[in-house]
Amino acid sequence: MQDNRRALIAAAILSALITFIIYLPALVNGFVNWDDPRYVFENPWIQKLDLAFLKRAFTEVYFANWHPLTMISYAVDYAIWGLNPLGYHLLNNVIHSVNTALVAVLTIRLISVARPLSPPSVFVAGFVPALLFGIHPLHVESVAWVSERKDVLCALFFIGSVIFYLRYAQQKKKLCYALSLVSFALAIMSKSMAVTLPAVLLLIDFYPLKRLSSLKGVLTAVAEKLPFFAICAFASIMAVYSQSSAMASLEAIPFDIRLFSALRSYAFYLEKLFVPIGLAPFYPYPADIDPLSADYLVTYGVLGGITLICLAAIRYRVFIVTWLYFLGTLLPVIGLVQVGMQSAADRYMYLPSLSLLVLLGAGAALIIEKELKPLLAIFLGFVSIATVALSYATVTQAAIWKDSVALWDYGIERYPDAYIPHINRGVAFVRAGDFEKGMKDLDRAVELNRFSRSALYNRALALKTMGRYAEALADLDAAISIKPMTDYYNNRGNVKKRLGDLNGAVSDYRSSLELEQRPETYFNLALVLEEAGDMDGAMRSAQKASELGFRKAVEYLDYLKGRARIPAQNAQ
Repeated sequence: MQDNRRALIAAAILSALITFIIYLPALVNGFVNWDDPRYVFENPWIQKLDLAFLKRAFTEVYFANWHPLTMISYAVDYAIWGLNPLGYHLLNNVIHSVNTALVAVLTIRLISVARPLSPPSVFVAGFVPALLFGIHPLHVESVAWVSERKDVLCALFFIGSVIFYLRYAQQKKKLCYALSLVSFALAIMSKSMAVTLPAVLLLIDFYPLKRLSSLKGVLTAVAEKLPFFAICAFASIMAVYSQSSAMASLEAIPFDIRLFSALRSYAFYLEKLFVPIGLAPFYPYPADIDPLSADYLVTYGVLGGITLICLAAIRYRVFIVTWLYFLGTLLPVIGLVQVGMQSAADRYMYLPSLSLLVLLGAGAALIIEKELKPLLAIFLGFVSIATVALSYATVTQAAIWKDSVALWDYGIERYPDAYIPHINRGVAFVRAGDFEKGMKDLDRAVELNRFSRSALYNRALALKTMGRYAEALADLDAAISIKPMTDYYNNRGNVKKRLGDLNGAVSDYRSSLELEQRPETYFNLALVLEEAGDMDGAMRSAQKASELGFRKAVEYLDYLKGRARIPAQNAQ
């Protein structure tokens, strides 16, 4: 037993160390303009780690998400590093490396329930799947992209919850059950994708724990999951509430199209897991879906064939459990409920890849236990080649996240007719002061999708920056006509103020605040009210911006009070 423990610890530490080293080049990467501005370097929430921030993190939705633990992690980073991206990338790398070690522990714990293992089996069965998990390029997006902190953080507590549950199921330690439940809650507070965990625990009850062999066992297992399902219900409500503004309507993407696209996505993820080439930061939703095309017919064959094989081998429960885990953990992000316009994303495979890797570890253990030396030589040769190839691919893939221009150069190279990469590269050029290149990309984005509110809005921001206010107003009007958003109203207010339409600016700022109460919008409203001569209204708006943590509003409020020549206490 002691030798097995040493072998497990060695497998966990070695796989984590190699993973950390492979991702070291990513520490020199900067931020990118793909969510990083909203989450980090333009996020006023994280700039003060105090009780007011903690209250907001747990009680308010930010950027169409409720994930307080992720927000807290950014606030801790900001308190330590400020806006130095190295610290943010370092923490992502550390958490991913810890996750890699936990994959080794989880794999050994699961396999050990089914069969006893010798120390060599323990090491190989833990090290191989953990290492492949750690260095797989499909996981680069979750690690090298600061905004995907929620992925690695969620997985940390998701895997921890499963490990604690295994200990509880085997030893009936109530503390382990409590720790499993708490870990699950922390996973949910990192990313709502963790909602599948109660179903995963039931799969583990089926195999390898074999706790569902009687009606009593089924009832007991289900009863144990009720607190988990209660957390799931809460998380599902919060996810729908927070992401409702980002969800594509059934009119935009009909359900039958979503269903066929979801099936194709399952096959896509399997393909990228085994052949991780052509990875991209954005996979555009296909313009046309033909359910009878060759791609889709192959998809039906692959998914149907694997399902039939698992059912035919049902007495070997490991196969059906592995397959159901893969299908189930992808279900929240497979596209039936469409958030955004991507057809798939590498980050979505961070947790779903686990079952297939655990199965690989089980196969490695079986080869060693049965002393199948020819197979062992082939297996170790395969792992050696895969390690070198995957490591190279991961270092290469992480390099494309160096900065915004590098990221979207690559994205446009992969999908030249996708409008999202053109928008983001255009924004990057504009922020760098290269307006000619920026407008060329933004014009191209509008040309590719003239109904894209994002393309119109970002072009409007560029035009505003260039002082072309009338053109910016036209684009903002068009974007708002497609879908009113708080940012759109706020910036249209800014443009109207520049054009001298103070009443129109006030109206737009208030429309923005009706959608979401942001401190910067209150500050903008205060400025225009002061200019319009409404000092009382300006002070009320500045006060609100100050209460919401907008630092500039504090000095501005003092200025207004002095200008109005009234005592500060009366202005409160």
